[in-house]
Amino acid sequence: ILADGTKRPVVRWRPYVEALPSNEDINGWWGQSDYGMALVMGPVSGNAEMLELEARACDTGSLDQVYRACDQFGVRDLWSDLLTIGYSEKSPTGGLHLIYRISDHEVPGNEKVARRPANNEELLANPDDKIKVLAETRGHGGYVIVAPTNGNCHPSGRPWERLSGAYGEVLTITWEQRNLLHGAIHAALDQTPRAE
Repeated sequence: ILADGTKRPVVRWRPYVEALPSNEDINGWWGQSDYGMALVMGPVSGNAEMLELEARACDTGSLDQVYRACDQFGVRDLWSDLLTIGYSEKSPTGGLHLIYRISDHEVPGNEKVARRPANNEELLANPDDKIKVLAETRGHGGYVIVAPTNGNCHPSGRPWERLSGAYGEVLTITWEQRNLLHGAIHAALDQTPRAE
């Protein structure tokens, strides 16, 4: 990732959705020490998916709602494991990234898990941005910037920070667990108006 605050990749990353880079490619990229790092999700990464709660959904009240919904959906232990022994990180804006692998199903593309209408203050700042994402995934065909990428790669100047787990090690969950977890987060956070 370029160290210019744009969050843009240094290289054309689309070919790596289907094939791993060579060691020669990787060694060539790291000639610049300020570059950030991103992971391509999906089959090429061992069926990895990233679930993100945006900063606007990481306040204590929202996280309490997610915890209670996970309990109701039967995935409280999974939620706790993802936060404590799985790989989790904090984004520069205060969001939460959870990276895991799916053992028994293909990873779908990027998905919106929970959204809400923009509030008046947000609409004043950007009248065209009427829906705010609260939780989403990066799956097949997507990538996510990860720790230890430094603040030079983000407009805020803040870095990505690992919260739990070890680099290169993520939990593996089932498709059913993944869908129950996403269902719980949707139930806890989603506020999109229902179509009549």
